[in-house]
Amino acid sequence: MEMLLTGLYNGIEIAEGLLLLGGFLVQVPIAMVLSSLPLPRRVGRPVTFLAAIVTTGTLLSSPPHRHG
Repeated sequence: MEMLLTGLYNGIEIAEGLLLLGGFLVQVPIAMVLSSLPLPRRVGRPVTFLAAIVTTGTLLSSPPHRHG
């Protein structure tokens, strides 16, 4: 918790832009759940595939959490 209060976490500066980007990336899977039913299948499948790639890429590119 102390690291977050200083504005640094594992050597990464936590700036407003980073928090905004994180907020948008969290919204991608939420938006896909909400839009899966009203979208037609020919539109929904490619959009879902793209959202899965974005979400997976985000999770794989984040640094591992250090305990200690």
